[in-house]
Parts: sequence; structure tokens; C-alpha cells
Amino acid sequence: MKKHFAIATLVTLTAAISMVPAWSADAVADTGQVTLQSASIPALRQSIASAAGIALQSVELKHTAHQLTVTIVNSKQNGATSVDREREAIAIASVTERGMTGKPEFAGIGSIHLDYISRIGKTVKTIQLFDFFRTPANAFVLHKS
Repeated sequence: MKKHFAIATLVTLTAAISMVPAWSADAVADTGQVTLQSASIPALRQSIASAAGIALQSVELKHTAHQLTVTIVNSKQNGATSVDREREAIAIASVTERGMTGKPEFAGIGSIHLDYISRIGKTVKTIQLFDFFRTPANAFVLHKS
């Protein structure tokens, strides 16, 4: 019994060790993708601010190889209805999609996450969150649950 356990442990460890290069390769590729994206982020932020009619400093963008997070801080939409925020969020996602179209650094982005928040000093209040997922046709569509 101990012999079988030792063999099973050895096989498991060997398999796990052989997968480490694959995991690290993905991390390296993802880091490279994020680095390439960084050059396009300022123009994307400006497009979003213009589309929403808000100050540039109210738009925050965080990006990974697979997700773009847009945070709208202290928007005039914070006091609006959820329908109005949704309408603006769809417009922002559309502008963001157009800004990423044709740029290989954004090919791996599968979702756009959009947050409306209120921030006063260190106090942050979430107003509303939206998720847009990439379809097979490369369009970002609002996820409704």
C-alpha cells in the first residue's frame, strides 16, 4: 500500500512540475499584453470622457490582458435613474469597443466592467455596476441577470 502511495505521489509531483512552465508562460504573455495596452489607455480614457461628457479625471481605467475596468467617479449620472445610467454605460462600452477595434493588444479582452461610484475623500459608495461581454462577433453586449 505504501509503495502504491509513493508511486502515485511521485507521478502527481512530476505532472505538477511539468505544468509550471505553461503557467508562467501565460503570466509572461499576459504581462506583455498589458504592457502593450498601456500605450493606448490615455486615448481610450479621453474617448470615454468625451462620450460621457465628463472631466477626464473622473474616468479611471484598469486593465488586464482579459478585462478592462472603467470607473466613473462622481458622475452626474449618480443621481439619475438606473435606466439613464444604463443608457450611458452602453454608450461608454460602445466607445470603448471602437477604441479597441483593430488593436491587437486588446484582442484578448473578453469583458468590460463599468462602475459608477461616488468618492468623497476616502469614502467610496458604489452606485451601479455593469458588465459587458464580448460576443463571437467581437461586439460587447450588456450582461443582464
